[in-house]
Amino acid sequence: EQDGFDGSFTENIGQADIAEITRGYADDGYDLIIGHGFEFGSAFLEIAPDYPDQKFFATTFQPQDDIPANVQYLDAAYYDAAYAAGALAALISENNVVGFVGGGDNPTQRGMMNALIGNGADVIWHAADVTGLGAIEGAVASDVRVLGAYSDQTGIAPDNMGASLVMDLNTMVQKLGQDVMNGSFMAGEEWRPTVSEMWHWAAGDSDHNPDIIPDDVWASYMEIWNDLDAGNIDYPIETE
Repeated sequence: EQDGFDGSFTENIGQADIAEITRGYADDGYDLIIGHGFEFGSAFLEIAPDYPDQKFFATTFQPQDDIPANVQYLDAAYYDAAYAAGALAALISENNVVGFVGGGDNPTQRGMMNALIGNGADVIWHAADVTGLGAIEGAVASDVRVLGAYSDQTGIAPDNMGASLVMDLNTMVQKLGQDVMNGSFMAGEEWRPTVSEMWHWAAGDSDHNPDIIPDDVWASYMEIWNDLDAGNIDYPIETE
């Protein structure tokens, strides 16, 4: 927590409990309520209008054009992140085949998977939580390279993990709190940060493991990353 802010959180919320828990926080007077995940997108459409003096933020795409005036959604550069991971996987693959393991079946996951799915892969990337741990274990068992997601997962597979694409949720939450406090919260809009504003690569004390991703390959990859961050790379997005 930051000085001057009081916060609370609830983990592992089931779909059926979203409304009750969200309304509980709103009734308790919290100024900002953050829902982390695709499932909060439509829920906030129904809940937020009942609490016009409070702000709501969902870490998923804006579900429709007409949204409550006190809700902000997030395009967290998920597709850019997927492209970035796919590009790195391709650069370090010896078989020219990479594999992807996703989480729940939703448009975000389908859009990411359509860019990365492969068979007989020697590099695996995941974009899942518990399911992702299984993907890492499978990569280790098959002695192939793996890329982590959301947090630095080097410690889980130090001999196979080239790098992890870390989502900067702490920075995001701090920014949102400050935005609400100073009146700059973008209510009724979708925030669209660049890939480097929401993500970074990590491998322990470095950004990559040179034993798995050679430094010259990493340098070449950084050119792709920087172009992606600058919006210089266009790619098709399919979510069906």
